[in-house]
Amino acid sequence: MKRHTEGTPVPWWMIPLAVIGVAFLVIPIVALLLRLPWGSIWELLTAPSSRDALWLSIWTCTVATLACVVFGAPLAIWCARQNPQHKTRTAIAKAIRGLLRLPMVLPPVVAGLVLLQTWGRYGLLGQYLDLFGVRVAFTSVAVVMAQTFVALPFFFASFESALRASGDKYERQARTLGAPSSTIFWKITLPLARPALASAAALAFARALGEFGATLTFAGSLQGVTRTIPLDIYLLREDDTGQALALSLVLIILALLLGSAAMLSGRNTGKPRGRFQKTKSEQIQEPDLTHLPSAGAAPEVSVDLQVPERQVAIKSTFPAGKITAIVGPNGAGKSTLLSALSGTLPFQGQVDLQGATVGVLEQSPILFPHFSCAKNIDFALRHTRKELAPKQRAELVKSALLWVGCDHLAERYPSALSGGEKQRVALARLASQAPQLVLLDEPLSAMDESAAASARSLLRKILEQLGATTLLITHNPQDVLELADWMTVLKSGQVYAQGTALELLSKAGGDPRQARLSVAWGQ
Repeated sequence: MKRHTEGTPVPWWMIPLAVIGVAFLVIPIVALLLRLPWGSIWELLTAPSSRDALWLSIWTCTVATLACVVFGAPLAIWCARQNPQHKTRTAIAKAIRGLLRLPMVLPPVVAGLVLLQTWGRYGLLGQYLDLFGVRVAFTSVAVVMAQTFVALPFFFASFESALRASGDKYERQARTLGAPSSTIFWKITLPLARPALASAAALAFARALGEFGATLTFAGSLQGVTRTIPLDIYLLREDDTGQALALSLVLIILALLLGSAAMLSGRNTGKPRGRFQKTKSEQIQEPDLTHLPSAGAAPEVSVDLQVPERQVAIKSTFPAGKITAIVGPNGAGKSTLLSALSGTLPFQGQVDLQGATVGVLEQSPILFPHFSCAKNIDFALRHTRKELAPKQRAELVKSALLWVGCDHLAERYPSALSGGEKQRVALARLASQAPQLVLLDEPLSAMDESAAASARSLLRKILEQLGATTLLITHNPQDVLELADWMTVLKSGQVYAQGTALELLSKAGGDPRQARLSVAWGQ
């Protein structure tokens, strides 16, 4: 049977409809360009009324955009970063999203009218301002307020949707490293969200620039005070069509520039720094564990926690200074346990860590993409080893990369690393913190057999040197045999069995090295 492998997957009848749609939008712009008095366009644009309208539009739109950023960005971040576990806050975030859609669909004249009823001389709030001689309506301030009122929802919708799409894994990682909320915002959230922020700001500026109805209703049309470019074009359309067309050209050019800026900023959202460089096998250096610190007094971890929405209720004690493998079928509560212990998941009940410091290493290593490998480790040390001076931190960063044989990767960015290299750098970051409690969530599962064997050997040496209490989630019996002292089996959200690793692996049946940990206790 002949297969059609050429051509477009779009049905043929959509193409003429698409062409008509493009023509409907483009032909009027072409008509405007053909009717422009090109010979006198400079004189038209430099006329006093045009200069006043241009200057007023530029500065009011700039102030309105800044207001959107200052007030809209925190609101967008708050709504985007709500944990679904907090049902009340999530409901509030949904209500805010719905409420901010209202100005987007309101007719501009209605938007101006509601502003006038609020801030006008006899308005709900304006009447009190008038007592102090402060008048807002029909001033340049009213222009800015009208522009902000219609542009803020567009800024919020664009920025908040980008934040939700990008997720919060980097903020959660920074939180597990002990970084305070303000540091997370300035060092992690804002740098990573900057392209999306710029795109949303460009969209807000464009919307403010084109505002007409709300401005006319709330601010009026006073030359040099409230008459922006759209209002000037409206008034000139009959008396001086040439000047109106010249100002329209300015708006079209500005709209194209702002649209291009928003598109380019959107394309750069989440764009990695650096290019992947394949590391030759001879470049992987032998780990040097010299100066690897000890975790100190390792805690005995007591857990009695419940997460009802996940049907998890775990009560257990994990021995101090030992490596405990946490195994069981999918959905048994393994990752829930580690998330609760790391502080990233709310739970009911009690967890006694005896004040221990906590280090986390996940299956997919989370390295901050805008930091180099060295800076990723330095960021962790700033918040987990605050007693270290800057020079001591720098030396420890170098040593940490030597421990995993990756000192040659110090200045590379995560996007230039292979998966195995990322895991080694993440392991170096973990070891440099010398945590008393180590949480490992399938750290070797994404590697091939050869790479996993090498990483397992390195991990065993580092954990032995640290002497920390370690919880290791794994589905690989080899991880249990080579790394674990103790083993806890979870099933249906509860502790099913506990004992030495070899003892429980033997109960799984057959050769312990071939045991299928994910299903052995699934029945």
